[in-house]
Amino acid sequence: MSVPKNSITGLFGINGCGKSTLLNIGAGFLKQDDGNVFINNEVVVKSFSVERFNRIGYLSQDSFLPKDLKVFEFLKRSNCLNEYFLDDPLIDKIIN
Repeated sequence: MSVPKNSITGLFGINGCGKSTLLNIGAGFLKQDDGNVFINNEVVVKSFSVERFNRIGYLSQDSFLPKDLKVFEFLKRSNCLNEYFLDDPLIDKIIN
């Protein structure tokens, strides 16, 4: 599988065919049994490498945010509470 640089790529298939596993291997959350992962034609040897995290954007289908925090509290604790977020109409709707 090859994904062009700066692209957004969808992966479709039936349940259980390995889509999430493939993406988790690419993002470095799982180690593959065989083969290699390449970034810019170079093999990425280590899972969880900073290089991999800086070059591959991956958004899991599972929630990764703490369930006990409201959006406002999460932004405050993450040091992300700034005018950019506070002026966003979508954030304004869900902040509390």
